[in-house]
Amino acid sequence: MVKRGSFAWTVTVIGGPTTPRHCEALAAPGGRGTVSRHASGRDLRAARTRDYPSSRQDLRKGEMHMGIIMNWAGPPMYQPPYKAPVFNHDLSYWYRAYGVQLHDVPRAKIVIFGIPKSGNVWLQSLLCDALALRAIDPVAQTDVSGVGMTHLPFCAAVADREDFVHGVCLVRDPRDVLASFYRYSKTPYFRTARLEFHYEDWNEFYYDWYLSRALPAFDLLAHSDVYARLGVPVLRYERLRVDPVREVTRLLKRWGLPADEQAVANAVKENEISRLRMSGKRLNVEVPPSHFGSGRIGTFKSEIPPEILLDFENRFSSLLSRWGYRPTAMVRSARVSGVSQPNYDNQNQTSPNGVRVTASM
Repeated sequence: MVKRGSFAWTVTVIGGPTTPRHCEALAAPGGRGTVSRHASGRDLRAARTRDYPSSRQDLRKGEMHMGIIMNWAGPPMYQPPYKAPVFNHDLSYWYRAYGVQLHDVPRAKIVIFGIPKSGNVWLQSLLCDALALRAIDPVAQTDVSGVGMTHLPFCAAVADREDFVHGVCLVRDPRDVLASFYRYSKTPYFRTARLEFHYEDWNEFYYDWYLSRALPAFDLLAHSDVYARLGVPVLRYERLRVDPVREVTRLLKRWGLPADEQAVANAVKENEISRLRMSGKRLNVEVPPSHFGSGRIGTFKSEIPPEILLDFENRFSSLLSRWGYRPTAMVRSARVSGVSQPNYDNQNQTSPNGVRVTASM
């Protein structure tokens, strides 16, 4: 136990010295070791504000402040090699930016990382209204604070952004993403923005464009998994759609930010999908009503042609399994062809890959 002012720290040294002097150094802000805090989050935030430079001071001091804040979480062996606070070492289960307030960090941003048509714009609008923050392009607008979204897979463009303080990895059933993307590709808004796009039916869209261009651009197979492994909190679109107040509130709590449930409820009411489909939304860009789909869950089963759905589920079986989405076309196809299949309709059945199945789709 080491005392520093009004704070008491328990320090466990991993592979290092254990003398009181060394423990004192380890317990100091910026020191190294596993530190469990006996002070409250409010006390820690007050200490940061009291002992270290504030975001109002010059850039050099602000950067030093950020470095100190980010050293509060995790043992030295798991210190991440990235400057962006939102990313942790991929072998650590810490969320190192927990409790960091946006006003403590210059140009602080909340960033949504998601594949297109996963509900990114909807979530951005919900967070902007719930937190009274401006909508921004987080990659391009480096000099402002706010809430933004990016479809970029993890790369250098996001890894070392010290203003990426909090983030969320938005995950949606990739089959619903595919169906929504196809519908979106038919809108005048998309066609105006993509004058080179001339893929008129499902075969052209899926085989010639989606697999060739969209999939590698967004790194579909690894996109969400990489962000999740780097400690970015995962938010499932399906849960968000069913109970947005609960999921947005839970997300704020996971970040360590104040969660005003009434403000969240008001934001949800203002951003009902039916309303957005009528009026659109002004964010960092003007989002037309046609951008917003129905938002329903599982519509891929009636929208994607059976042969394409079968190919998708075969081709991306590992992706579906990673996020717990069960194939439907493969089972349906096998039944039609008369091939014997295990019965997963019983709640006590287990699929060959060891995943417990609770109900048939």
